[in-house]
Amino acid sequence: MIINITLFKTGPFYISRIYWSDAGKIVFKDDNPNRENAFSDCAKDYQCASRIITNYMVKYAKDCNGDRVVDCLDYAAIHVNGYPSCHVNL
Repeated sequence: MIINITLFKTGPFYISRIYWSDAGKIVFKDDNPNRENAFSDCAKDYQCASRIITNYMVKYAKDCNGDRVVDCLDYAAIHVNGYPSCHVNL
């Protein structure tokens, strides 16, 4: 079986490599984002994965549902659907 590593999602927040990259390739202190397992090691760790999510949300926060407020519903849609498709219902 062949697994497309760019679509593979892991960790407590089910993060993909593309999401991680869009968030700025967050890694542990003194780690190298180009190291083979840097993505998966960070994505599987709650604290490090939280930093990935925070960076992604800061970068892509927007009103996805058109209610003129950026709130938890928007952040959930951004996380699940990605920022370009966050307007799609969950």
